[in-house]
Amino acid sequence: MTLRKPARLVCSWAVFTACLFGQTVSSSLVGTVLDPANALVPNAAVNLTDQDTGSTRSATTDSSGLFRFLNLAPGNYTVSIKQTGFKTLVQTSVVVSANETRDIGKLNLALGNTSETISVIAEAAAIQLSSSEKSQLVDGKQLNEITLKGRDLFGYLKLVPGVIDTTAARDVTSPNAISGITINGGNNLQKNFTVDGITDMDTGSNSTLTTSRISTRSRS
Repeated sequence: MTLRKPARLVCSWAVFTACLFGQTVSSSLVGTVLDPANALVPNAAVNLTDQDTGSTRSATTDSSGLFRFLNLAPGNYTVSIKQTGFKTLVQTSVVVSANETRDIGKLNLALGNTSETISVIAEAAAIQLSSSEKSQLVDGKQLNEITLKGRDLFGYLKLVPGVIDTTAARDVTSPNAISGITINGGNNLQKNFTVDGITDMDTGSNSTLTTSRISTRSRS
């Protein structure tokens, strides 16, 4: 009888830590800093500000003038670059999507004092060139306005270019719920499904889901 309460506390702590560390983000932002003559600018201070939350992060360009911010949440960002002998460059409205490596390209600094600021608005990236990854964000408006047959959450994948779903009727709680979906011409085994950043696939076959977890999620 005396062990029940400690046992409940241990279980509660295990669930809490699992939820805490299960949340992951994988977007990133990269860029290259150059001077007016297109020479690389190392050791420049780069600040990244989330325009929605106000949170900031900092980095320094390496010997090749490159800076990189990892593990970013999707959102709108402002990039500020400072280096002695150059005007401060501020680029606003840099949009980072989910699971994207956003390359904002070459940023040229102008000669002057850091107290002087040059502000530019980032252009939308038509083609993502920094990696072979491909991502698509299904936003809340789409989730609210699109009707799905049988509460099939995998039906949203049809909104993403390159995804083909040949399943006519799907039981979302079945381990085979994700079968019939191919991405960019790959075969049925070349995909992964995660829940809060944790793989929910049967790693033995890589074609079925872990049924206990997907069933629980579907009922919640």
